[in-house]
Amino acid sequence: MPISPEAAHYRAIIAGRKRAIRNGECPPDDPSLGKAQKALRDVLLCERAERIVADWEPLSDEAQQRIAAILLAGGGGHAA
Repeated sequence: MPISPEAAHYRAIIAGRKRAIRNGECPPDDPSLGKAQKALRDVLLCERAERIVADWEPLSDEAQQRIAAILLAGGGGHAA
């Protein structure tokens, strides 16, 4: 599966930041690297979720609410 333009954008930023860190052009704890890595994870997760649900039949309101609760809780726990 080809990479999306948005994911490619963040991968390029990450590669550039890592190269700059390696070359001493910016500090090892450069916050822009962490921000780009988080943004890439978010993009990839959203794309994966879209692929998973693309062929599903519509969910019940209860199922939608349960999934939303899990996502809003950060995915760390199970909603009742």
